[in-house]
Amino acid sequence: MSRLKQGDYEVVSARLVARLHWLQGTMVVTNIDTFREVILRAAELLGDELDWTCGPLGRGKKYDRSGRGAKGFFFAWNEPNDNRQGEAWISIPGDLIDSLPLECFGSVCLLLQQFGFKATRIDCAIDDFSKKITPELLLEKARQGNFARFRYRAVGEHPPSYQFYVSPQVNSQGEVEEAMTVYFGGKGSDKKFYCYRKDLESKGETDSIRFEARFADEQAHSRFEVLCECYKNRGFRDSLVIVGGFCLGAIDFVDRSIGTRLDEHPRFDWWQELEDALGGLRIPVPRAVPTVEKIADWSHKQWETSLRIFELVAGTAGLFEFVGKLVESGTKRIKSRHLALARSAISSEFNLINYSNLIM
Repeated sequence: MSRLKQGDYEVVSARLVARLHWLQGTMVVTNIDTFREVILRAAELLGDELDWTCGPLGRGKKYDRSGRGAKGFFFAWNEPNDNRQGEAWISIPGDLIDSLPLECFGSVCLLLQQFGFKATRIDCAIDDFSKKITPELLLEKARQGNFARFRYRAVGEHPPSYQFYVSPQVNSQGEVEEAMTVYFGGKGSDKKFYCYRKDLESKGETDSIRFEARFADEQAHSRFEVLCECYKNRGFRDSLVIVGGFCLGAIDFVDRSIGTRLDEHPRFDWWQELEDALGGLRIPVPRAVPTVEKIADWSHKQWETSLRIFELVAGTAGLFEFVGKLVESGTKRIKSRHLALARSAISSEFNLINYSNLIM
C-alpha cells in the first residue's frame, strides 16, 4: 500500500477528509456567572486563552461586550437586566477547529447544546486528494443545468443559482496560477456550495480540491442537533461521515438529457464515486496553531539574508528606518487576534532575545 504525505494528513488509501469548518450561533444569557463558566470551559476544551475586554460588537445586533481568544475563539454578549433578556453570540472558526482532536470539539458542541446554543452557521468541508473533480468540471455541468438541489437559473438571471470567479494564486513553487472558484446559492441563501483548489489556496499545504457547504439559520441548527446526537450516541468518528454527507448532500450532479423527472435523471458516475468514497473517510490530524515562537522561527528563516542585503544597500540607519516603516504599517493592520497572541506570549514571560539566541 502506497503512503505519501499530503499537508498534515497521512494518506493511505482513503480519498477524502471531512471536517466541520465553522460553527457560529447564539444563546440566551439568563445568568452572567453561568455564561462566563460556559465560555471558560469551552476555551479550556479549545485550548485558547481569552481576552474579555474587546469592547462592543455588531453581529446582526449590537452586543455591549465581546472577547476573543488567541487562537480565534470569538464571543460577544449582552447582560440580562429588567428591560431585556441577555443574549450571547459565539463563533469558532475553521482554523481553530482544524487544530483540535475530534473529541475536544465534539465536547464543546455538547457543552453549548446543554446551555441552549442555537447554531446560525455551520460550514462542512471535504478535501478530495484525488483531485478528479475540478471547479472547471462543475462549472461546465452548471452551465448545462446538470445539477439538482439548487434552483436552476442561468448566470445573468436574478438571483443567479451559480457563479464563478477566477483569481491569481501563488502556488508552493512561488509561481502565479489562475484559480477558479465555482459556487451555488444566491445572496442571502441559507445553503451554499463551493468548489475550489485548496492546493493553491493553501500554497501546497493541503494538496486537494475543496468542497464546502455553508448552512445558515435553521439549516445550520438542524445539522448541529444531528451532530450532537451523533457525538452522544454513536461517537466522534461517525460524525465525520455525517459531516461529509452534509457537504455532498447539499448538491447533486445529474444528467438532465436523460429522463423527464428529477428521479429519472441519472447521477453522473464521477459524483456517485465521490459519494461512495464517504465510507473511507479518514480522521484529520490536528493542525498546528500559530505561536510567537513559530513566528520568530519563520522570521529567522525568511528575513536574515534579506535584512543583510538591505543594510548593504541602505546602511544601518537606512535599514532601521525601513524596519520602522514596516512596524508602522503593521500597527495599522494588526487585528485583535494578533494582540491576543502577543498578550499570551507576555503572560508566559516569553523572551524574544533569549529565544533568538537559541535558534540562530
